[in-house]
Amino acid sequence: MCMNTEMLRELGESIGRDEEVATDVTGACFGKYARLRISIDITKPLIKVLHLRQEDEDAMDREEQEESEDSVNKEKEIPMSVRYERLPNFCDVCGHVGHQYRECTNYKNQLREEMAYGP
Repeated sequence: MCMNTEMLRELGESIGRDEEVATDVTGACFGKYARLRISIDITKPLIKVLHLRQEDEDAMDREEQEESEDSVNKEKEIPMSVRYERLPNFCDVCGHVGHQYRECTNYKNQLREEMAYGP
């Protein structure tokens, strides 16, 4: 799923202040990935997943056939993972920048795969 620049900026704003959206010459993202530069508040945990809402076309067709019924779910959620680059001292346990997981007060000797913000 590739999005246009406007949609990417809107996603960026849900994470922090949008600084730049990298696109090709046509304004589309590169392949299945998009790169955004965003200023974020590092005193808060980083966002790991964004949930996109996509209208369900089948539900829209059913709605046209059954205009009087309002029980049809018109949207479905699509999880989109967020990756960060060049993070200094990022904690895989609590998601904060400024210390590493071994220095975190929430670290309980868990494996990195078991950490909320781990690999």
